[in-house]
Amino acid sequence: MNTLNGKTALVTGASRGIGRAVARRLARDGARVAVHYGTNEQAAKETVAAIETAGGHAFAPQAQLGTPGDAERLWGRQTCR
Repeated sequence: MNTLNGKTALVTGASRGIGRAVARRLARDGARVAVHYGTNEQAAKETVAAIETAGGHAFAPQAQLGTPGDAERLWGRQTCR
């Protein structure tokens, strides 16, 4: 089922747990997934790799969403990929 082909999904906190599961599901449904992470780059890379191994598309932008300016930087990265 590729109901999200041509769409990009941003999943905050997607490097682990529920966020990772949501990111993987969105990718299975055809979305290109922005796997947001705050501090654990390795976990985010693992999530991206799992999505890509399954045939999906993902990238991992980093941002501390409570830090002034980081949300804007995150959106800028998301649209640049």
